[in-house]
Amino acid sequence: MIITINCEIRYHIIFVTMSIKRILTVVALCSAFVMGAYSQEVSKEKRDLGGDYTRIVVQKGVNVSLHQCDQDEIEVVTQDCSTTDVDTYIKKGALYIRMKKITKGSAVQVYVKFKDIEAIDLGAGTSINTECVFQHKGTFTIEAAAKSEVEMEIETDELVVDANSCQIVLSGEAKQQNVKVKGTVRDMKYDAISLKSENIDIFASDSECDVQFSNTLSAECVAGTITYKGEESGVTEKIESKGGKIEKL
Repeated sequence: MIITINCEIRYHIIFVTMSIKRILTVVALCSAFVMGAYSQEVSKEKRDLGGDYTRIVVQKGVNVSLHQCDQDEIEVVTQDCSTTDVDTYIKKGALYIRMKKITKGSAVQVYVKFKDIEAIDLGAGTSINTECVFQHKGTFTIEAAAKSEVEMEIETDELVVDANSCQIVLSGEAKQQNVKVKGTVRDMKYDAISLKSENIDIFASDSECDVQFSNTLSAECVAGTITYKGEESGVTEKIESKGGKIEKL
């Protein structure tokens, strides 16, 4: 019971912290819109990408919201900097979203409408979230660098995660999870307790991880903690703890 309470508290702290950051960004932009006629601090631009892509790469200083639908469109909203400071282009099947230059105190929110993608790649200090359930058949990959944030509701066959010193909160369903997360002084948070999976293979170093499975779990923890919830019929194939903890919820 004590473990359950701690896990739930940790989940809510991560979720609320990430949500507050995103809300503050949106509130700042909306407030600036109200004053826009006078201050002209806000810029807004819709862009036609004019190409196909299967991967989204986000670089420092940008917050991205994803909306899966039957069209491809991007909208850039900025405060205290120009939309021309935000570079968006397609190269070798990837959509790149990055700042040409970063202005202190500026806020950048990019809304991406797309039909389907196979992967996201987040650079340091970026964030990404889904506005609705993201569905993908096959393998979906998440790569996230230090101080980035991911909050997604997904439905996919296989999820591959490679992350370092960041915060990830996932919900929905992924039949298979292959996870490799590393942190520094436990600053890596991987919360997939609300992501239903049949099979999970996870390696964690200096990280706090929460997962659930119904069939098999293979877990290795080097410092930090992996907390898991499994069905009674579930099988833990490999459990290795080297200086860390692996606990059942």
